[in-house]
Amino acid sequence: MKFKKTISAIIAAVMLLCVACGDKSGKGKEYSKEIVSYDYKYKIETPVDWKLDERPEMQNSGVTICALCPERCVEIGAQVTEIGENLLPFDNFCNMVVKNINSQYLTTVSVVDFEDKNVNGLNMKYFEIKDMMAEGYDQSSRLWCYMGEVDGCYVMFVAETLEKFASDELHEEVEMIISTFQRFEV
Repeated sequence: MKFKKTISAIIAAVMLLCVACGDKSGKGKEYSKEIVSYDYKYKIETPVDWKLDERPEMQNSGVTICALCPERCVEIGAQVTEIGENLLPFDNFCNMVVKNINSQYLTTVSVVDFEDKNVNGLNMKYFEIKDMMAEGYDQSSRLWCYMGEVDGCYVMFVAETLEKFASDELHEEVEMIISTFQRFEV
């Protein structure tokens, strides 16, 4: 009986120590926070080390939301078009996005280069550009581009990181963030 009490006391002490010192395993740690678009209509969930890019040039560029993680040199921009009776069909939206990508990143991508991809339950069109030289950087970058109809909107997501930071884990994180996109209820 004394042996069981000793074991129980040790287990209780270890549990108390874990709670007092903080859980280093990551359990109980807040892994996501809400980032709201510049017009307060949309939101995404990101890991806590991400933040809204508050530079005025981003807010005035036509981008709806731009989140970034400075420690890992990665950012995700989203451009949203509401779906309505008088708006472009999705194929026309895709062609417009591809034209903008080619103009901004000096590429020659076409809509047929995009593949259909399921991103955590969202049907998206996806394209990746590796070893791209982005303006303002002296190192090559990687670009992940997604287009889809999400929550009653046409949405284009572009994630960009330096090639040295690109990894499967970061790509999965980007896709997790994309899959949390929502519009606020009005």
